[in-house]
Amino acid sequence: MVTRAQPWVVRLPLLLPLLCGRAASEGNQSSQAVVGSPFAGPAGAEAQALIADDPNPEPTDEEILALFDKDMARAMSELAFWCYCGTSLVKETTVEQCQSCKAAGFEVSPGSVTALSLPFNETFVDANFLLLGEWRRLEPIRKAIPARAGCFIAIRGSFNDANWIQNFQVNLTDAGMASCTGCRVRQGYLDIVLTAKPHVLRWLDAHGCGVGGAPIFVTGHSLGGATAAIFIAVLTDMGYTVALSYLLETTRSGNEAFRDYFRKVVAAGHPPVPVFRMANDADMVLRYPPLEMGYSSLQYEIYSHPPSSQLQVCRVPNDPKCAQHYDNSSWWYQKSLLIAHIVLWYAPGRFQIALQPMCGRGGPVAEQLAWWLVGWYTNLVGGGYARFVGSVALQALLLLLPCCACVHLARRRRSGYAVLGRGQPSDP
Repeated sequence: MVTRAQPWVVRLPLLLPLLCGRAASEGNQSSQAVVGSPFAGPAGAEAQALIADDPNPEPTDEEILALFDKDMARAMSELAFWCYCGTSLVKETTVEQCQSCKAAGFEVSPGSVTALSLPFNETFVDANFLLLGEWRRLEPIRKAIPARAGCFIAIRGSFNDANWIQNFQVNLTDAGMASCTGCRVRQGYLDIVLTAKPHVLRWLDAHGCGVGGAPIFVTGHSLGGATAAIFIAVLTDMGYTVALSYLLETTRSGNEAFRDYFRKVVAAGHPPVPVFRMANDADMVLRYPPLEMGYSSLQYEIYSHPPSSQLQVCRVPNDPKCAQHYDNSSWWYQKSLLIAHIVLWYAPGRFQIALQPMCGRGGPVAEQLAWWLVGWYTNLVGGGYARFVGSVALQALLLLLPCCACVHLARRRRSGYAVLGRGQPSDP
């Protein structure tokens, strides 16, 4: 439980009337801390040779989309969705029943899910939240599931005041990976990895996903996705087997060398794609931190444009075919934290953030009301600007009609009372 402020997502219903208003837009680890072992994994000569030789030629859009699996995007989104429940999560009735996972060709192993809550400084006891679990492949076998069994790591996105402090720690610092010379990553998110790393490695080693072991899916939304990217690089550097993973609406995590490490080393485990980075409509988070600060976006971005229902492969950070075509001064872009960043075609109920009644502890009425609210909100804002304007106009009309009827009935009733009040002349 956060000690200073309630998570903004809990207050989301209060923010809905304010859509026309503007969205609100020191770690305790050393900036020189070493993440990976200098003697582990494909580090050293092998990985340096991969980087130097560049064994992965640039794939075509068709080759990239052939590996992309919409059901896997939905499954990873559901795992990240439950992270927003935090410590109130009931794992048995939520994560272990992951329906999107089953549709993607795997199931979460019963009893395997572990929640990891991380502190930040001395103020926040639940600053960051991760879910660790095992998965098992289902029949029929799908190519997106690389083995009979493995593990997953899901990381919560921005949720509390501590996360906003971490979001603004944007200085690039040495990643400390022996196999990635020159890799520099975002300080705030590296600190999360450093805090979580000993707990995560111990759990992976104990569940058959240690060095050279079963494959690991790593995912997260927003801050969680950017942190997941650093975790993928760290695990690869140490010799863990990382499966082709999906990062959801993530900010930028590192510099050009970090991007090259993904394209040449991470992708070697599942060529030719290092990672799928989901990007939706006008989401402003995708452009932050700016390129001018030395950051670079990971390949490959799968961009979705809701009104067209099409997916586009984006190769460069400022590809005009993708989110870059939005003017950053436009209303739709400025409000994207409450729209394009969380209303996603691949998310549970098209909404990426779990409200507390959905987390397994609320009664059926509260849970249904929460899903109804989510359904109303996603239908209102999930179809692009033109549909949003039309929906607002329609809902205003539907609200105006009963109000007019009530006013009309009230006037008639008052008129009737006035007639009765005058009455008939009394007898002398």
